[in-house]
Amino acid sequence: MLYGYDTKLYFFLFYLFHVIYHIILYETNSGKLILDIIFKEIIGEGSLFTGFISALKSFGADILKNQPKNINMIRFDNLIIKIFTITELNIDIVILFDPEPEHYKIVNEILPKIKTIIFEYETLFTEWNGMNLSEFQILAEPILNLIRKSIFAEAIIGAL
Repeated sequence: MLYGYDTKLYFFLFYLFHVIYHIILYETNSGKLILDIIFKEIIGEGSLFTGFISALKSFGADILKNQPKNINMIRFDNLIIKIFTITELNIDIVILFDPEPEHYKIVNEILPKIKTIIFEYETLFTEWNGMNLSEFQILAEPILNLIRKSIFAEAIIGAL
């Protein structure tokens, strides 16, 4: 029985590190990085990445006349970048993840829950002076707990 437990634990850890790579919060208009939760480092400088996403969204809005102007996903061969905008707080949530079909399900389930967590800390965003980013570290723990629960549930289902 210990072998089965070790196998399930290995599967869970393997699954955890191959589902979500980064969860990033940044200020929509400026591209300023607010929080980067790293599960597996696959991007370089976080602020360059958020600037790139912000510029890409702006460029897309400029060239796509009379079309929906919100870029919400970018796909590479082995990476998905999912972008979710919280207009009321001028914040984008970006999740970088592996492009397996079941991973889309996990990401689509956790995005609204991350939004709920962010709104629980709404005053951090509405009263932010644009300077002290360390205040946002308080968001990491509830977001990590959410991810652990979601991925653990999915991993257990997959292991059965």
